[in-house]
Amino acid sequence: MILGVLHARMSSNRMPGKVLAPILGEPMIIRQLERIRRARTLDQVVVATTRDHGDDPLAAYLAQRDIPVFRGSADDAVLRCAKAAEGAEDVTHVARFFCDNPLIDPDAIDAAVTLARVSGAAYVGTGEHGGVEVIAADALAEAAAEPRGARDRRDLRFFFGPRADRFARAELDDGAPRWTVDTPGDFAFVRAAYEALHPTKPDFGAQDVLDWLCAREGAGVRPASKAA
Repeated sequence: MILGVLHARMSSNRMPGKVLAPILGEPMIIRQLERIRRARTLDQVVVATTRDHGDDPLAAYLAQRDIPVFRGSADDAVLRCAKAAEGAEDVTHVARFFCDNPLIDPDAIDAAVTLARVSGAAYVGTGEHGGVEVIAADALAEAAAEPRGARDRRDLRFFFGPRADRFARAELDDGAPRWTVDTPGDFAFVRAAYEALHPTKPDFGAQDVLDWLCAREGAGVRPASKAA
């Protein structure tokens, strides 16, 4: 089974509570889950949040919507992800996402999962600013069990990168842009994209966003995407 794990928290330095900020009547996290679930390669999706009281409203809301939630370590996102995978049955790979990417493209998810399956790599990344990483379940468990530095507790690139002798690694550059929400300005852009595209094409993709941007700005050149 391929398990999708979406990391989400209420805390944010520049936009606290952004995961529940509304886009066309639904919280941003619901809009991202809609897109993640369109990926054909995922069998199940769970939201991984923390046991901090500050994340109680998020966990309660998701439970009301019958969305699977795992609550774990606030200081170790990798461990939280591994424990979420342990709670599911027959997981072979975990596709991992973060909640600041509500315009994630399902095709990019499928491409990363397919590469993991075909290559046999323990870790497939989509670059420094990628929107998804796919990890073999046994490799994820090993990573979570080993002592790690602060950045390795969130970002698996830094764990698997220096360990090529133990874990086969593959990279995927699908060319898909990443529009992340770090600030209220970023959120306003994402909301505008949804308002323009979602009513007539709920399954709009990255190319639709690029075409909309070009039309809106009256330019014949695609604007550069904002990196995560």
